[in-house]
Amino acid sequence: MGDFPNVLPVTCWILTGGSVEQTQQQSNILPGARRRQSAFTRNRRQVRHDEESEEEDERPNIEIDLPEGKVGAKKLAKLQAKAEKKAHREAEDIERQERKKKQEQEDEERKKVEEKEKAAEKKKEEEERKIREEKEKQEYEEYLKLKEAFSVESEGFEEGEAEGENALQDFVNHIKVRPKIYKEG
Repeated sequence: MGDFPNVLPVTCWILTGGSVEQTQQQSNILPGARRRQSAFTRNRRQVRHDEESEEEDERPNIEIDLPEGKVGAKKLAKLQAKAEKKAHREAEDIERQERKKKQEQEDEERKKVEEKEKAAEKKKEEEERKIREEKEKQEYEEYLKLKEAFSVESEGFEEGEAEGENALQDFVNHIKVRPKIYKEG
């Protein structure tokens, strides 16, 4: 232990998460007080450990591939961060797939509803067309009945129509015979 005089303060510092000044103050404390303080720090560490375990319970269990041998704190932190990113990416992929499935289901439901609406609309148009054809058929039959009710006994023309044709012929002859009159403009 003589070769490594700073091991105890560094170890305490890592375990407690404190600053360098706190570890130096702890190394200057009397041995009896050190026992009381170490019991205090053990309790404090236990509380921290409990809090961390609660936090870990909230986070998904992330497996870290540790290399052979000892791993430094920085390396461990990097590996943890990498594993968390991977887990986050996987969670996003799963969520994206679920959203995609949900969207596909909604699209299928919407298509089914649209198909039902189109079928109902087509059926309605067909019924309207049949009703319209039926009505036109009835009207035509009524027309034929009315047509048969009227009878035409003879065909001919009235006196006024004959005079109209003669009047036209007289006007045309009048223009041919009469000399042309020029208009002054």
